[in-house]
Amino acid sequence: MAAAITLKLVDAVRRGLETNLGVISANNSSATARSQRIQMLSALLPNISANASQSENQVNLAAYGLKFNVPRSLGFSIPSVVGPFGYSQLQGQVSQSILDPVALQNWKASKELDAASRLSAQDARELVVTAVAGSYLQTVAAAARIDSQRAQVASAQSVYDQAQVRKTAGTNARIDVMRTLVELQTQKQRLNALE
Repeated sequence: MAAAITLKLVDAVRRGLETNLGVISANNSSATARSQRIQMLSALLPNISANASQSENQVNLAAYGLKFNVPRSLGFSIPSVVGPFGYSQLQGQVSQSILDPVALQNWKASKELDAASRLSAQDARELVVTAVAGSYLQTVAAAARIDSQRAQVASAQSVYDQAQVRKTAGTNARIDVMRTLVELQTQKQRLNALE
């Protein structure tokens, strides 16, 4: 059996919030609703795309049927293979829908769903805090009742002891001793019930 630990109210509430599956589930649902709202908002925003490429080529002119016969007397020649040569290309595209009533309604609905799920998560959290705090305070009250009853038992024991001394001295009747004994036994029984 694990040893008992002493908790403050703040610690008990923190443990309750960390381990309660209702709170964890509500927080997960809230995060899901938030991401759906962002996804619906993205349908209303402009779409931007970019593409970059770089290429290096060589062209065989003879493959295209081009053959140049330049007389040697001119002092130059045209090669049958041109290259290598390279080029870079950067493309960008922006698109925006001017009016999309379906996307607008979907975004508004997802916004309300997000707000509702956040309130639901807050409600689950507050419910756990209330339950944990209530249980904690009931436990504290029960401990206080036990301490109070122990004091009642001690008081009844003192009255009984005093009645015994008075009876021995002859200043008290036996019925008074019995009455204090009954009261002591009643207080002990109440303490046992509370414990």
